[in-house]
Amino acid sequence: IDVILRAMMEDCEKMFSEDNYESINHRDSDLNRLSFLIFRTVEYGLDHSSFIYKKHNLESKDLLNIWRFVFNLEAVGDGVKRIARFMKEIRLDQKQKEKFIKIFREAKVSYLRALKGFYDHEPELAHAVLETKVQFIDECDKFCTENKKVENLGLMMEKVKFMAMNVHHLSRVVYQ
Repeated sequence: IDVILRAMMEDCEKMFSEDNYESINHRDSDLNRLSFLIFRTVEYGLDHSSFIYKKHNLESKDLLNIWRFVFNLEAVGDGVKRIARFMKEIRLDQKQKEKFIKIFREAKVSYLRALKGFYDHEPELAHAVLETKVQFIDECDKFCTENKKVENLGLMMEKVKFMAMNVHHLSRVVYQ
């Protein structure tokens, strides 16, 4: 799921110069399939907790954390897909595009930092992501205010904030 999500983010960054929406949409379908497979596996594990504990040393709370983690990964993917759809249609000048890409990259860096904390078992990295939430939301709101005459910009920025909030929820799962 992480590999697919990273590819989606890379393609989304290029949406102003390349129309990658179909590729992003297709990858989101793959991401959804994998997520639902994991959800079904977690459900099986909850129904057969003694087997899962003996076989994989996972308790019910571990399964719940896996479910929460994957749920937030899938939500980040949905956010990326929706942002790409707006990027395909929105009309921004070059300076506005550059500023938007800078904001999107900040969200992407937060995602990468949260996942690095997960992979490296360093919850401090994920906690650092949580500390940037307010500043990031303020930056999104400021960009919206500065460009309020651009049609659908507010909606697109809401999708960016949605993605960022799910990255923060993901960080919270890693941190806890």
